[in-house]
Amino acid sequence: MYKGEFLADEVVFLTQNGIYLVMCDTFVAVGSASETGATIFGKNSDRPEDEVQLVIFLPEQKRTIPSSLQCTYITIPQVPLTHGILLSQPYWMWGGEMGVNDKGVAIGNEAVWTTEPIAQKGLLGMDLVRLGLERGNSAKMALDVITSLIEKFGQGGNCACDGSMHYHNSFLIADSREAWVLETAGKWWVAEQITDGVRNISNNLSISNNGTLCHKDLIEFAIKSNLCRDESSFNFAKIFTTGYWTPNIPPTGREGRIKFMLEKMIGDITPIYARGILDDHTGGVCMHGGFISAGSQISTLSQKPDLTHHWFTITAPPCKSVYLPFTFDNACRGLTNPGPHKDINESWIWVIHQKFFKTLTGSEAENQRSKIKGLDVEYSRKSLDYKGNINQIVRDHNELFQKYQKQIRSNNTFNL
Repeated sequence: MYKGEFLADEVVFLTQNGIYLVMCDTFVAVGSASETGATIFGKNSDRPEDEVQLVIFLPEQKRTIPSSLQCTYITIPQVPLTHGILLSQPYWMWGGEMGVNDKGVAIGNEAVWTTEPIAQKGLLGMDLVRLGLERGNSAKMALDVITSLIEKFGQGGNCACDGSMHYHNSFLIADSREAWVLETAGKWWVAEQITDGVRNISNNLSISNNGTLCHKDLIEFAIKSNLCRDESSFNFAKIFTTGYWTPNIPPTGREGRIKFMLEKMIGDITPIYARGILDDHTGGVCMHGGFISAGSQISTLSQKPDLTHHWFTITAPPCKSVYLPFTFDNACRGLTNPGPHKDINESWIWVIHQKFFKTLTGSEAENQRSKIKGLDVEYSRKSLDYKGNINQIVRDHNELFQKYQKQIRSNNTFNL
């Protein structure tokens, strides 16, 4: 796999296999930051180039009999009610990289490396994304779900299907009224509330105080461990970051590039502009190489239900993909059966898309990319008129899906 060269402000981590990893970017525009006042959420999920990512739908479920729930590595108690969710899921795990529920809550996670030890077994950050979506009917409730699960069961386990990759997590959790950045180091956590403006996270701890909320014993632990003098000198990011930490984000890397793109358009941010952020190559936001942007999500979260809409890519990377509109309905053809899956299915569109582009020369690939993005632009304009019309969304999804698969058909190998 490709080791790559990454900018100095990026988190760079060396695995046991000698592979350098940098991954994922998540952002949000809340309140007056967007053109309509709705919250706009976006994420690129950067994963190993051969790790398939699927979009799945799980409907709301009610249970009357107590039961247990098998997550990726550990079993926890199930709850009586789980919300309907759309989830972008690496094929081999129970959890997901990002998603949204039918209550209008969106969550994405980021890998962070901290001074706290990483447990060999626990809840993956991706498990916590899914659990927060299934159990949270607001951003604040999802935050409470995730933090309580971290405190009770811990986070840990191998985050890679092949090789070894272990990390703690940060999260961006959003609904139509607010967003929360949650950063963790083992069982310790701190959360920052955003009620207006823009915010983005990558693979760095970024909360330089004790946030809006934090673990009840966090400050006491830090003082007793000689990590700070008192609450006023407490800096979560500085204390728990491995190596050197700085509050200054260079504008040339992924995190700085997204911050710049968000801030220059405050008040005018739209879902279409969000696509441009996720497709961006100037700062390496759209990732290629040994790690790629394997899945992407954009959600508009409005206090008016008919203005809440969601788009996911089902192929990678986003610059060569279409953003399909999704509803909480199995009628959308771009959905796949939920994981964990033991093996990769060669008929998955994600797999076929990757193989298709690998057969093309540079000019051929650019020509196909232009045609695919032309489809994307055509249907993104249609989405401006959805206004909650589920039938139209499903119709456009399936029509775009059909055109998309036809576009990347190669030697009649497309078998969906």
